Amino acid sequence: MPSDEKELNSVFFDQLTIVERIERQLESGGAEAAKVRLRS
Repeated sequence: MPSDEKELNSVFFDQLTIVERIERQLESGGAEAAKVRLRS
């Protein structure tokens, strides 16, 4: 668990980045492309 606000913000930013990548992959290549992207 993050010990301070800066670490927590970093974790949230990383998670947001992952979600944004998945969304872009879904828009451009569909669900299968997103699954492949998640595995790599």
